[in-house]
Amino acid sequence: MLINAVGAFAAGLTVLLVIVAKFKEGAWITIIAIPALLAFMYAIHRHYKKLLREIATKTPLEIVQYPEPLIVIAMTGWTRVSKQALRSAMSRWIEYVQKPATAASFAVPELVVLKSPYRFVIAPMVNYVRTLARYEPGPPRRCYRS
Repeated sequence: MLINAVGAFAAGLTVLLVIVAKFKEGAWITIIAIPALLAFMYAIHRHYKKLLREIATKTPLEIVQYPEPLIVIAMTGWTRVSKQALRSAMSRWIEYVQKPATAASFAVPELVVLKSPYRFVIAPMVNYVRTLARYEPGPPRRCYRS
C-alpha cells in the first residue's frame, strides 16, 4: 500500500513538473485531457451503478410450467472476483431457485462447468448448447451471457 502511495505521488509530481516545464510546447493538453478522461470514467461508473439499481431484484424465481431453461454464464477465468460472484450466486441459489423449484415439483437446474483454453470461451459454450439441442428434443431454449 505504501509503495502504491509513493508511486502515485511520484507520478502526480512528474505530471505537474512536465506541465510547468512544457506548457507552451503542448503540455496544456494534459490539463484538458486528464480531467476530461476522469469525468468520462466517472460518468461510466455512474451509468453502471444506475443500471445495476434498475435491474436488481430480491424476489425469488416464479415457477410456472415452461420448458427447462438453459442459462449460460461466461467467466473469463477463475479469479477472486469470479469466485466471490459464484459464491454469492450459489448462496442465493437455494432461496431464489432451489426452494421454489422444489416447492413447485420441478427439477432443480444443474450447474455445468465447461473447461476452455486461454481466451477460448465461445466455442466450448456453443458446442455444449448444440449438443444439448441435438440430444434434448423440445422447443428452442434461450441462452444468456453475463
